[in-house]
Amino acid sequence: MPIPKITAKTAAICISAMIAALASPPFAGAGGRPLRALSLPVSAASLGLGEVSATGAMDASDVFRFPANTALAGGGQFIGGGSVSGDTSASYFAAALPIFSSGALGLFAQSAPAAEPPVPNVFGFSFAKYYPEYGYGFGVSASFYNDDFWGGEELYGALGADLRFDPIDGVLFGHAYFHSAGMLARANGFRRRIAERYGFAANYRPDIGLADFLGVSVGAGVRKTTWEGPIEAGVSAECGAWGMLFARLGYENAVNAPLRVSGLSAGLGVAYANFGVDAGYRLGAAGGTPAVWSVDAKAQIEGLKKRGAGENLALARGYYDRGMFAKSRLYAERALVADSTRWDAGALFLRSDSEVRRAGSVALIYGGNSRGTVIPYPPSADALGGLSRYAALVAELREANPVNFTVDVGNLLSVENDKLKVEFAASYYDAAGFDVIAPGIGELAMNPARLTAEQKRKTPVIVTNFNDNDAATGVKSSVLLTSDGYSLYLLNVVTDAAPKNSKIKLNLEYSIAGLKSLLNGKIAAGADLRAVVIHGTRQEVTRLAEALPELDVVIAANLAERFDTPQRVGNTLILSAGAENKFAGCLYLKFFDNRKIPAKGKAKSGAKNVRRPRTKTRFTAENKLFPVHQEIEPDSAVENVTRLVGAAVVVDRSENPNALVPVQGVIPHLSDRGAGPQAFLKVAQSKGEYPLGDDIFYCRQPVLSSVGNRAAFIYGKPDSKNGKLRMVDLGLMTGRTLSSNNNVLEAAFSPVDGFLYYIEADRGRENGAIRKTKMYMNDEFTVLGKTAATRSDLSVSPDGATLLFCSKLNGGRWEIYAIDTSAAATPTQLTDGKADCKRPRLSPDGRYVAYLSNLTGFGGQMDLWIYDRSAAKHRQLTFNANAQDISWGDDPETIYLSAGANLRTIFQVDVWQGAVTELIEPARSVGAIKTWGENTPRFIRYMDRPKIVYTREYVGGKRLVYWYDIWDKKDEKMYAAGEWDEWTE
Repeated sequence: MPIPKITAKTAAICISAMIAALASPPFAGAGGRPLRALSLPVSAASLGLGEVSATGAMDASDVFRFPANTALAGGGQFIGGGSVSGDTSASYFAAALPIFSSGALGLFAQSAPAAEPPVPNVFGFSFAKYYPEYGYGFGVSASFYNDDFWGGEELYGALGADLRFDPIDGVLFGHAYFHSAGMLARANGFRRRIAERYGFAANYRPDIGLADFLGVSVGAGVRKTTWEGPIEAGVSAECGAWGMLFARLGYENAVNAPLRVSGLSAGLGVAYANFGVDAGYRLGAAGGTPAVWSVDAKAQIEGLKKRGAGENLALARGYYDRGMFAKSRLYAERALVADSTRWDAGALFLRSDSEVRRAGSVALIYGGNSRGTVIPYPPSADALGGLSRYAALVAELREANPVNFTVDVGNLLSVENDKLKVEFAASYYDAAGFDVIAPGIGELAMNPARLTAEQKRKTPVIVTNFNDNDAATGVKSSVLLTSDGYSLYLLNVVTDAAPKNSKIKLNLEYSIAGLKSLLNGKIAAGADLRAVVIHGTRQEVTRLAEALPELDVVIAANLAERFDTPQRVGNTLILSAGAENKFAGCLYLKFFDNRKIPAKGKAKSGAKNVRRPRTKTRFTAENKLFPVHQEIEPDSAVENVTRLVGAAVVVDRSENPNALVPVQGVIPHLSDRGAGPQAFLKVAQSKGEYPLGDDIFYCRQPVLSSVGNRAAFIYGKPDSKNGKLRMVDLGLMTGRTLSSNNNVLEAAFSPVDGFLYYIEADRGRENGAIRKTKMYMNDEFTVLGKTAATRSDLSVSPDGATLLFCSKLNGGRWEIYAIDTSAAATPTQLTDGKADCKRPRLSPDGRYVAYLSNLTGFGGQMDLWIYDRSAAKHRQLTFNANAQDISWGDDPETIYLSAGANLRTIFQVDVWQGAVTELIEPARSVGAIKTWGENTPRFIRYMDRPKIVYTREYVGGKRLVYWYDIWDKKDEKMYAAGEWDEWTE
């Protein structure tokens, strides 16, 4: 049966019936002196505000006086504290636990010395239910009083109830209540009753324009204690800062009685995360009521009962339908936390959020560096991004925020794009409908006249420092946008330049004085907001923000890093939405009254329209980054454009397509040049060396990606067990460190899709999880969670579908496992646990796993084995070889093996025949002794010739990197910058 919607008439009838019931004869005819109503449990917060005007503290203390609040209080609530009144003290405890949907069960207890008042001991419970679709709820409580919890002569019971109204969401609410309505009981030969209380209290929270850090509320109420007692009235006020610090003040007094100082009360509170402490104090009167002070501590434990995404979404919809948008936003956000894939919850959050901000609020919607990415990378269900879904999200943000400015920062094109992609970009901008385009170097390199000419909507294109522009290009130096009487003045500064080898010359010089002149001109001075898009490095963004204090907002268009919270340089906000259209940014601005609002429509530039001089703070701002989930319904127009040209456009997925060195013939290695091992690349084509990290020492395991121009290595002293993983862009020769506070043990690139897999343990530990990251290291995924087992020897199959690794428990043996790189299935154990097995490597066709095992080796010596995955059979290829390392050739027939007792030798092993032959025959005179060993063989092809790169280790410990041409049997040292100690791993 549906609950009827409450009206003012219904509320009046309920309150009148409640008062009439309490005034009925059963209490009037009772014998004996009424027992004073219990003043506790009541929170110190309510005591500081005054009990008459308080509407509850929205915590567990409300289970006795305002149980309806507990249905809205969130997760499990606990409160405990004590109160002192004169010579009497009491301690209390209360808890409120959420049940069902918008319901709560409360428990409370109090213990005090056997003196009256107050009643020595009390315990009871409450139940509450709230109806968000109608904006009201109720609560009932039952209490029992006894002079001894274990029994006693005097026993009393009492009932209570309250009705909560929310006529204006988040602004005004009230309570009609009664409690301590006692049941008559005979005790010690005479009848007594509990002194009932009933009344009404309301709370008002005005919007003072500073809600981000300052909140104010005022309250008022009336109360009557027993039918014979006087009517009391009270007022109160509370001020909260940042949602953490609270100051309270209240006053109450009997109506028609002289004002008394004893009615004053005050309190302080501190809250942090889910915990808080409150203190309250009420003055006493000389010769009358004693002073009362109370201190309590409270906690909220969300884990006791978490509503699912569906429950929270249902609550959010109910609040939204009734116009209670703040609560709708809260529960929609909780639905997203419970299930981030619920796009319907995300859409409702946006609508609710926009309604909350609608009054006097302006939205600046912006993006980041798209890097030419049309579809998510990788194209999987969990990937963020994609132009069509990004455009749909921007459209949703515009609809949710009627007063808005949408800025696109370009970077959709690069210097190597063809005409087809320029046409695609123009069609995309036509469909997406941005207010302005602030393009980057790619668009400028492709001749901006082509881009503007292709557009049908003629969206403004601005580049402030594009000094080659003329009337034919259609590029403007600035733009003034207006929306519902608000105006935005925007510049676009491109500080990066085209690559030197691109044969593109652009004049992008600019001066700070010139930018200042624009920002202080009449048009800019009349705007409500002055902003600039900067295409450049983090340092350039900061430098310009410092040099131009006239700016309100800077949008960093080239950064891979996203700023959830805007960075500040003075009063200037710096925004960044990150890369690849994975997030859309929205800066919500609420202006104060010290602005002159121009008429709707086109902004005027005359002096009469110039607003008053700027103050240091003219608006409040809140930034939100919204993820572009794959559950978002794509924009149909953009999707159609993508489908038409997507097949013909080669999407550049690297941060810089013009790498300094080609991937072929590039060898990662280590070199100790006096301060500890460092990571380098040897480049065969140019006979050069390049450091992967300047001044980064104690490096190990450098690896190179065969796609995407990336390298990676681990660094940090091994004894500290704090290995850090660093990835390097070979085009820019800049790197980024991942997992700086943990311990990365190993890393391996996938040969085909650019993923980097690594083992990451806690700092100081060696049992780690297997994780993977994309090439730009902006997203990490767990493939296999950590256990007590230690893992090592990561290896990825040539097709990127299978990951091999070794694992062992303490005291156990090393075993080989295989797992699907998508982590769709549990790992499969390939070895039987009878021996240690290491170095698993998949053959180029994926059929065989080559590995080392000591199953038959004398004294634990390792031998070469292969495992046939199709037949599930193991076969031994060497015997007592003391094998150390292996590498497949580029066919499934040949394995290269480093083995030997003292000085190791590289052998070539025929998988089919089992023949083992020495690969490198050193040129030496008859009778000469070999003084080096050959370690870590790695097969490569360079200039279409098969080669083995290996480390030559001399008897004295010297190590050098050599390579051997298998066809012409030429063995030579690779180019080195000096006679350093160098090796591969």
